[in-house]
Amino acid sequence: MNEEQKRWYEQYRKYFGTRERLRFGCALISWTVLGLVASIPFGISSYQKGYDVFLIFLLIMIAFLLIAFRWKPAYLLFRNFLGNENLPSELPPHQSHQTRSFTQNLLMIFRWLIVLLVLYLLIRPILK
Repeated sequence: MNEEQKRWYEQYRKYFGTRERLRFGCALISWTVLGLVASIPFGISSYQKGYDVFLIFLLIMIAFLLIAFRWKPAYLLFRNFLGNENLPSELPPHQSHQTRSFTQNLLMIFRWLIVLLVLYLLIRPILK
């Protein structure tokens, strides 16, 4: 990690305190409850439809968390929601590309296969 990356992470760790953790936790819980409430009308008519709606809410939440530190509009939304102006206003600096060993490439492929398997298991009920 270079100096610019270290400064960014230090600033982020310094200003991401208890208040931000509480707001983040409340947002996750609120989004999950909203997904449950939105799935109730669909669940009354058909169990599978209610499950599908809730699954969509969960996938949106996971996708947002995965892209929040890679896509500037998502990061700015995340930062504004936390309400702390001292958090870095720019995305974290990208690491320079380093060559990977053969075993690191195998581990990376294995991780992606696991992710794809989990997504398949989550999406399979929707496709039935």
